[in-house]
Amino acid sequence: MKRAFEFFFVVYVAAAVTVLLQNDMFGEVLARVAVCWLVSLLFLTLVYAAALARQRFDLVDTAWGLSIIAIAVTAYGIGGSSVGFNPQTVVTALIIVWGLRLAWHIGRRFLHSSTTDERYVQLMHKWKGSVAVNAYLRIYVVQSLLALFVSIPAIHINISNGVSWTWWAFVGAGVWAVGFVCEVVADRQLAFFVAQPANKGKLMTNGLWKYARYPNYFGELTVWWGIAIMSLGTPHGWVGTGGAAVITYLIVYISGIPPKETRLRKREGWHGYVKTTRVLLPLRKH
Repeated sequence: MKRAFEFFFVVYVAAAVTVLLQNDMFGEVLARVAVCWLVSLLFLTLVYAAALARQRFDLVDTAWGLSIIAIAVTAYGIGGSSVGFNPQTVVTALIIVWGLRLAWHIGRRFLHSSTTDERYVQLMHKWKGSVAVNAYLRIYVVQSLLALFVSIPAIHINISNGVSWTWWAFVGAGVWAVGFVCEVVADRQLAFFVAQPANKGKLMTNGLWKYARYPNYFGELTVWWGIAIMSLGTPHGWVGTGGAAVITYLIVYISGIPPKETRLRKREGWHGYVKTTRVLLPLRKH
């Protein structure tokens, strides 16, 4: 499956470049995307300065959703969308709601923790040279690019001409809503569980977590596939699927599930939990 994603990305990039060249839009679209990235980079550079002052480079996690908001709002502004009940305004609003909620959720965890997230500690141990320089280039600059790639459906919708309401938009918004509710519920259930001292070192196996090992990630992916579905109602709407594919690839194969699995498999009852519980989809496993 991982190879299928990688093949998809190669075909996707080739097709997108071909369409842009055929329609003589390559330079214009590239310039707008570059502006969106620069805004994301500037925002994360400011966050980096704060992180450097506190020596807590995991502050970037709190800024992830905010950086995507910055990209979506920038695309909305340079796309010349009219303010009102239209797909561009709705998509931007959905991303603002999602991003603020995520930043609030992760930010609270950051403020209640006095140590750097273990993932970043392990990364820093592998670096050679200046930790500060490595952190900026390897974490903050990379995150600005990843945020840009994930935001592709929002950028595409916001800078496209002639966008109107279609059934794709309504279906996509419904899918987004399902994902958002699932993510919020899963995060709240886990936060309540972790807050209980008696649960330290134990597996969370109640609520949505009874049916999926990562229902919060399922919600996250569903949110972005909802935005991608909304983009299908625009000219060349398939372009929007690239962002959803990127976040899916990152969560399933890179920075989401794999490191979590590595840590959790050390806990008591893990192997039995794996046998009876799906990875993402929160449904009973038969």
